[in-house]
Amino acid sequence: MSGLFLKLLNMSISASVLIVVVVLARCLLRRSPKWIHCILWMLVGIRLLCPFQLETTFSLAPNAQVVSIEAGAATSQVLAEMPALDNTANRYLAKYYFEGITVPEQETAQNPMNLIASVWLCGVAVLLVYAAVSYVHIRRKVRESVRIEGNIYICDRIQTPFIFGVLNPRIYLPSSLKEVQIKNVVAHEKAHIRRLDYLWKPLGYVLFAVYWFNPFCWLAYILFCRDIEMACDERVIKDWSAEQKKEYSLVLLSFHVQGKMITVCPLAFGEVGVKQRVKGILNFKKPTFWLIAAALLFCVIIGALFLTNPKKNDNVEENIAKADALVREAAEKGAQIILLPELFERQYFCQERRYEYYEFAKEVNENDAVKHFSALAKELSVVIPVSFYEKDVNRLFNTVAVIDADGSNLGIYRKTHIPGDHYYQEKFYFVPGDTGFQVFDTAYGKIGVGICWDQWFPETARAMAVKGAELLFYPTAIGSEPILECDSMPHWRRAMQGHAAANLMPVIAANRIGTEEVVPCEENGGQRSALTFYGSSFITDQTGELVAEADRKTEQVILATFDLNEMQEIRLSWESSGTEDRSATGISVNKQKDA
Repeated sequence: MSGLFLKLLNMSISASVLIVVVVLARCLLRRSPKWIHCILWMLVGIRLLCPFQLETTFSLAPNAQVVSIEAGAATSQVLAEMPALDNTANRYLAKYYFEGITVPEQETAQNPMNLIASVWLCGVAVLLVYAAVSYVHIRRKVRESVRIEGNIYICDRIQTPFIFGVLNPRIYLPSSLKEVQIKNVVAHEKAHIRRLDYLWKPLGYVLFAVYWFNPFCWLAYILFCRDIEMACDERVIKDWSAEQKKEYSLVLLSFHVQGKMITVCPLAFGEVGVKQRVKGILNFKKPTFWLIAAALLFCVIIGALFLTNPKKNDNVEENIAKADALVREAAEKGAQIILLPELFERQYFCQERRYEYYEFAKEVNENDAVKHFSALAKELSVVIPVSFYEKDVNRLFNTVAVIDADGSNLGIYRKTHIPGDHYYQEKFYFVPGDTGFQVFDTAYGKIGVGICWDQWFPETARAMAVKGAELLFYPTAIGSEPILECDSMPHWRRAMQGHAAANLMPVIAANRIGTEEVVPCEENGGQRSALTFYGSSFITDQTGELVAEADRKTEQVILATFDLNEMQEIRLSWESSGTEDRSATGISVNKQKDA
């Protein structure tokens, strides 16, 4: 139940942005016919009804999954790309959620999301029961009505005319209605039937009941009811004379319903916005063709901008530019060796299986990131291990190219240990590396580089240490465990702290942050999932003690400086090793990925 509520919460947040836009659009389009306003509310309804929208580069809607709660983690994330919303909401969201996870019974009782979802469900039930009771009450009232013609009935027990019924809508008139009033009332109610308002209003109410927790949906439903009435008024009086409009207005005023509650039924003649409706009727001017065309075009634009979701950021140029800025920041702070996260060029595509993603792989000399950072390394005189998706003839690898301070490529390391877990499905994209564990003699020291899952295996670190590595680097993409009910971050750190302590050398790990979502699509069999990368990039000293660390959510540069000569002397007390008088600076960059 909490999973369903969170999905609705995400849809509600996206729709709230659209509701604000529609409210503003109504002001801009105040001279347009009111049926245009109804089209705008239809867009809101589509946003609330449809859990999946197309992805476009021009979308102005928040992320498809604004709220993401990681199962077992101590933190939750709102990622609407709207700082004010993100910062406020993150303080109040619960910490347990992920689709497909079964929470143990003992934890369920303590799960605040279950309580929130229960309150939401109770609210939905109250509003639907209220609608059902209202329906039954009105049906009893009109039970003794008399048919006068077609679908028009007269009833002694009602005070205002209305339409009642969904499958077979009928017009009910109070018996006290005067003949001059009947003409206007019937014209109005027949217009409602032609416009199918007897269906649109109940649908609007159901959406309101489901999203009752969102105050923007209250506003939307109230304005929607007002707009369908005004649209109906305009349809009736569009060809009438001023005298006929005046007469119609007087009839409307005579049936003005005071203090009317929000209802699903019926469509009462004087139910909402009577004052505004009378002004609209008396001031109505038939809109021109060009005004209608412009208003419809405006609706199309709003639909295109807000009924689509932001496209996943696979813009390699933008991601490289962001990484470039972080590398420059690190270099300005004195960094000599700078590490970026695993596969930082684009979203972590290994969360899903799609054959078209094979096209991301390029040969080392053709990869955009490798070419860019080779030039940047030469410009800044820094060493940069660059993680990328490598194509070697018909084989695909998860690879790091080590770029020296002169811009030259010292060689590559191909990831040895390849995970195949939910949703780290790397075995679909990569074959195990064939380079063996490598050590690279850079301008600032001998470094070993492992890649993400390599970091769990002690032989990785040991093999590089035996080959003479002085610093160990691990570009990483790790976060939530979609199947396991655990937060692996502390374990992840301790494993590498152990490598540092066992081999008497610093370990540097740079991890992603942020939530990346998979939206269901036919090519991927309808999979829906999300990974929340927990950042927490860090640097240890040679004993495994943390000397610099980043938090889970913030994009930042962390820095540590090591005396390689001193560390070599320490290692000599444990094993034979040559010495050289030199020093190096190690940098880990906690890199934000655009989801």
